[in-house]
Amino acid sequence: MTSPTSDDENEPVTETAEHRVTSPTSDANDSCSAESVEPDVVVPDDDLRTRCRDELGVPMEEINEQMLSLLAGIGNLSQGYDPEFLGMCTSIEAEIPKVVTPLHIDAKYPPGKPSVFVLTSTNHRTNKQWTETCKGLEDIGLEVIPVLGLDGENIPCMAEAWRRAQTTWALKGFPFIDKCLNRTPLGKQQDWFIIAEDSAKLFPKASIEAIQARLRKIPPGIEILQTGYRKANRQTQMRLLDLSTMKFIHEDTVTKVMKIIRQKLFVATRKGVKLLLHRLLKGEQDYFDTSMCQLIRANVAMRDEKPMAGSRAHYSLVDGGRWQREEMPKQGQTVTFAELQEEELP
Repeated sequence: MTSPTSDDENEPVTETAEHRVTSPTSDANDSCSAESVEPDVVVPDDDLRTRCRDELGVPMEEINEQMLSLLAGIGNLSQGYDPEFLGMCTSIEAEIPKVVTPLHIDAKYPPGKPSVFVLTSTNHRTNKQWTETCKGLEDIGLEVIPVLGLDGENIPCMAEAWRRAQTTWALKGFPFIDKCLNRTPLGKQQDWFIIAEDSAKLFPKASIEAIQARLRKIPPGIEILQTGYRKANRQTQMRLLDLSTMKFIHEDTVTKVMKIIRQKLFVATRKGVKLLLHRLLKGEQDYFDTSMCQLIRANVAMRDEKPMAGSRAHYSLVDGGRWQREEMPKQGQTVTFAELQEEELP
């Protein structure tokens, strides 16, 4: 999947005979290259207005110019699929919004397996990570709902977009998830929905019951629990968002927040999904990592200090395509999956 990028470390590059393996680099570089450029601003028309309403669920007048330009430049959001991707045989069906099963904080969840949305770029190089991630999620009792993203290698406009994670989540990921939730009846309790990238790797002790236990402990008003990421090892300054407009409040509102590096697995309420969708479409252009951090600053999201998932070795499209090594978070450090085999979740 087009993953958000990492931190400001510059680690060595290892070449293999099969493919180039690059250690994660800067979270300030969710980009293809230094020469990447933003798309030209387009003149809105009635067709674009209709697409914003029907495909994104947000009025055109509220969408930021850069995202509007990308939407116009990409055209058909279903184009560019890689025919060698494992899920392509069901791609048309996969794009139809469906009723899903929420997760409740009760020990007994509703009849049927709780759903987990898994976003993928559909690039065939992600076949292995897609298969392994889905199996891991299914093994703990979840039903995988594919979310077909954008394969930046096959879309010229995406090749120039330097925030591919944000673009994919904003134009394909959250609009599809939001439509599914609109079809899903309200539960008697707070509905929570699990969302993942196709490079998420669960810790050995992760389970539905463990996620429920975490949700029971979160403070009132939290709509998003970020429980899978590569690491969170440094603080960054964040201004406060006005959640109604997704614009910054420009008074003295800067506060340090622990920055999450690479979003892999999170749980959100219906309102949480709306907040993420609106932040990416309506707010200032920024990296997905930063957008999540801004919602943490606004006290509607929180970081799980003892995450349940990290990042498996995977093919990432954030910089035009490269292989990323496996990284699992542990007290802000990067460790291998083998080191976590005996790690107990609280």
